[in-house]
Amino acid sequence: MDRLAHILNRKGIEMAKKLLDKDRVFVPPFKREYIDQIVNIICDHFGADQEAVTNKSHRGAREILAKYVSIYFISRHYHHLRQIDIASIFNFDRSSVVHALKKVEDYKQFDKHIAEDIDVINKKIKSMYLKKRR
Repeated sequence: MDRLAHILNRKGIEMAKKLLDKDRVFVPPFKREYIDQIVNIICDHFGADQEAVTNKSHRGAREILAKYVSIYFISRHYHHLRQIDIASIFNFDRSSVVHALKKVEDYKQFDKHIAEDIDVINKKIKSMYLKKRR
């Protein structure tokens, strides 16, 4: 960012820093290991098995919720990925990804506990990216 300081005025630099620190976090280029780390964070939070989340089988409610939330965060943080690419990670089809995104949005609106869980997971993922940037 310092290399571009001569192009931007001081307000522009401050605004860019605020945008980076706000809801959108710095996302490194897409690598499968980052996706695995996001899924691992979410599985640890919900106490779900990572293999069950990434496979097509449905073991229980925790695994299904962890899978839906994983899809939600991957689509939110890696917004350049197509839904079919996200579906291939979880052995889904595209319509299942659309369904998962809608379900998580509904859960966030009507269940305060899940909304709090999503906020906690978002903070964990932000801290993971901040560690990568340093």
